[in-house]
Amino acid sequence: MDEEAEGKGEGAGGKEAELEGYLEKAQTPLRKSLTLSTSLETPHIPTLVLLGETLINSGNLHDSESDSESDSDDKEEDGDENEDSNPAITYYKEAFELFKKAQEADPESLPEQFVEFVEEWEKDL
Repeated sequence: MDEEAEGKGEGAGGKEAELEGYLEKAQTPLRKSLTLSTSLETPHIPTLVLLGETLINSGNLHDSESDSESDSDDKEEDGDENEDSNPAITYYKEAFELFKKAQEADPESLPEQFVEFVEEWEKDL
């Protein structure tokens, strides 16, 4: 890690914010690549998969933040309200959609862990 990155934020919260920043920066060129590839007959599968993986990592980061926040809050859970207030769900849904597009273009294109991710989401939908 470079000195500038090391100097940002102290403790776990600072590190998570730093990580979130890097993940967002990684998504930007992948989203641009995906936009450019829309003119192709078939989507650019590596871009779909890489962006999907980045989104899952962003979702996991937000999911762990939500878990730590809910541990300190009263645990009144309303499934719909909790889902809407959890940004991780937004990341996971977008990753699911990207992986489905990749599978539609080439059913063998996804690594096994992402096939499992898609299957789990299909069960939950």
